[in-house]
Amino acid sequence: MDDGSSPNVVHEAEAQRQHPRVRVPGLVHVAQSAGEHRYALQDLSAGGLSFVVSDKARFATNDVYRARLSFTIAPVAFVLPVSFQIRNVSADGKRVGAMFQNLGAREIAVLRQVIGGTLAGELVATGDVITALSRDNFTKARQTQPASSSLSGKARARALTMTVAMFALGLLAFFYAIGKLYAMAFVTRASAAKIAAPSYSVVMPRDGTFFSLVPPDGIVKKGQPLGSFQAAMLDVVQTDIGSLHLSPEQLSQLMGDQLKGTLSSPCDCKVQQQFSADGQYANRGQPLFELVPADARPYVLARFRFDNIDDLPIGKTVAFTISGEGGERYGKVKDVRLLSAAGAESSTSSDARGLNNQGSVADVIVTIEPIRALDPSLIDRPVEVQLGGQTLIWSKLSHLGDRLAREVQPA
Repeated sequence: MDDGSSPNVVHEAEAQRQHPRVRVPGLVHVAQSAGEHRYALQDLSAGGLSFVVSDKARFATNDVYRARLSFTIAPVAFVLPVSFQIRNVSADGKRVGAMFQNLGAREIAVLRQVIGGTLAGELVATGDVITALSRDNFTKARQTQPASSSLSGKARARALTMTVAMFALGLLAFFYAIGKLYAMAFVTRASAAKIAAPSYSVVMPRDGTFFSLVPPDGIVKKGQPLGSFQAAMLDVVQTDIGSLHLSPEQLSQLMGDQLKGTLSSPCDCKVQQQFSADGQYANRGQPLFELVPADARPYVLARFRFDNIDDLPIGKTVAFTISGEGGERYGKVKDVRLLSAAGAESSTSSDARGLNNQGSVADVIVTIEPIRALDPSLIDRPVEVQLGGQTLIWSKLSHLGDRLAREVQPA
């Protein structure tokens, strides 16, 4: 509903509409040659102003003047120095329109604060103007490098070197990540593995003192003494001492007697490990030596989870790496057997010692026969065994070679 009152906002033509003009009470102090003249401010925008000429002063189009805008924002009066260019003058010369020239960021911030508050119908407070002056209301211009400037030869070479280095580093990281993902998805590794050989375990036959007779090089012949032991005679006959009906004198003599014995080598062997020191007391059944036959051919024993048994067919080629040596070696799966719990494999020919643990019944022991013979000095050396990866290629080549060998073999 129109009440007939004139609005405070004056709209320009569509082609000229840049800023809304509002009527703000204020004064314009224009500096002229005859001195400073004061005129009433008619309307104001962020791009210019208009004022009413109340004297006989004449303003010409395109003339530039310096002036001061004064606003009274209770209880403080603000004075804003500006410069403007005359753009239009009414026919009777009473109304003059001007456009601001070279306004700074602080002046624009004050004008926007006053105009925005007036348009919103709010009272412009002194604190609002001070806050607008104190903060940065404009974004900083981006620093652009002149198009004419170019890198020197040394700088261009340095930039090219850094680019190539970063590209190579990124490529290396990419292939490293791809290799890790491939290993996680397609390569199966043994949880434990070592180089082993058929072995004999020599144990203490009686409770007593053990004396070693092994030569320094550890090489013994079949029947050669490995050590001797000394046990109390009373401990030997104590189970049947009641049935012997011995007199006190005989018992006293028996307590002072010693039983001596000798432990002989069961084969032409090398002492792989000695578990008791010379002159040490050992219990009955305690291991003393681990012997490896001199003609033994070392092989690899690896422990895998039972879930991997489908990937371990007899004859499959696997890769293994010996600790302390560089490069991979290859071998074929010769045997797969269930790994019993700790203590179950305590026979004299056990070769899985060190691979069995408490209650490990969900794993299998895999015997791997190496393609190239292993040095006996590597026995008990830790080994890393893996399935998949390059071993797939070697497995295919190995099967192809075996097939060709069978075909060319004479009937």
